[in-house]
Amino acid sequence: MGAIHSSRGKSEGTWKKEVKPGDKFMVDPKGTDLVIAIMGATGSGKSTFINTLLGKTVAVAGHSLKSQTVQVQAYLLQYPQPSGTRIVIVDTPGFDDTAVSDREILRRIAIWLARSYEANMKLAGIIYLYDISHTRWERSSGRSFNLFEKLCGEAATKKIVLATTMWDKVTPEDGDRREQELRSDIWKDMVERGSTIHRVSSPGSGRAIIDFLLAKNDFRPIKIQREMVDSNKGIAETKAGRTRSDTFREPPVEAMI
Repeated sequence: MGAIHSSRGKSEGTWKKEVKPGDKFMVDPKGTDLVIAIMGATGSGKSTFINTLLGKTVAVAGHSLKSQTVQVQAYLLQYPQPSGTRIVIVDTPGFDDTAVSDREILRRIAIWLARSYEANMKLAGIIYLYDISHTRWERSSGRSFNLFEKLCGEAATKKIVLATTMWDKVTPEDGDRREQELRSDIWKDMVERGSTIHRVSSPGSGRAIIDFLLAKNDFRPIKIQREMVDSNKGIAETKAGRTRSDTFREPPVEAMI
């Protein structure tokens, strides 16, 4: 399913009023670009995943609850594709950061996705990373995943890979058990709607997931892109933006940036 979308969006869309001076976007977006977004909670291994995938250090990996990725960052992946086609890997800041509110993280991610959709860039897939070494599903994990589901929408689940990281920190038995718990409980609905579970357990895991997503040839936009660009909604009017206020975590005032 690789429908090509044409130029869209009103010249002064509601969502454009929410763009801030510090927001980053590509200087040369192309309609032939294929985008794969990397998402997940702070500390799930997004930066490490991207560095391994690209074969060089482009993203700063951290080991604390403060996200090392403050703004959405885009990187070009060297990948055999038809002439003119670029694979764009997008590193997103994680929810549940100690210094930035979840609402602000949502705004930054939503604005980038809206801009890319308006520029006719095609979203080929989303990889949601989760640290398998967590001994239980924390409330913060539930908050992050809830926002992620609403941001994507049910129609996009087939282009989502739920990828577990940090396999070197668990025994095979514990990892297998936790993965099965995710499959049969936490991630059950998404798996039933077409999402797949993969392990990031070797240097080649990331490239294998990229191959898997590109082979789907599914370039449908996700829910928040349609809401903001096609329906001209502000972020607060989207399904993710209308999430109950107690779902959004707000950092202490002195920590906010």
